Amino acid sequence: MTFDEQALKKELAKRGFESASIRGRSPDGRIEVEANKLHPLPIDGDLPSSGGKPLYAPIPVTLLVALDKGGRIESISGGTPDAPSIAAAASHVRMLRDTQQLADPSADRLSGKRTTHAIEVDREGRQVVRRKRFSIS
Repeated sequence: MTFDEQALKKELAKRGFESASIRGRSPDGRIEVEANKLHPLPIDGDLPSSGGKPLYAPIPVTLLVALDKGGRIESISGGTPDAPSIAAAASHVRMLRDTQQLADPSADRLSGKRTTHAIEVDREGRQVVRRKRFSIS
């Protein structure tokens, strides 16, 4: 069975998967995909203007997608970040905060030489950590 890779990526995006990359087929014919999934982080302490709302970050995941005969998504297995990946993402955001590389979401633009990431509010109202630039040392 052939499938439309761009259509599949578009459907996965509707389900919250970003930067999907098709890796091939599993032995049972499902499509192997690597993607990022926005996930809330278990972060305590002060974050810029968090307002008590959860902070999300894109976390790498692997999933298997089964398609029906028409090429539409029939089922998705996997795609949920595991505990070590969530902990690593939370640790990374804490480091960004502690080293002042994380800009406040209320800032119009990145300020300071060290700021590399910002907190953006997405269409669903989630606060998401996004890389904006690389360090300017």
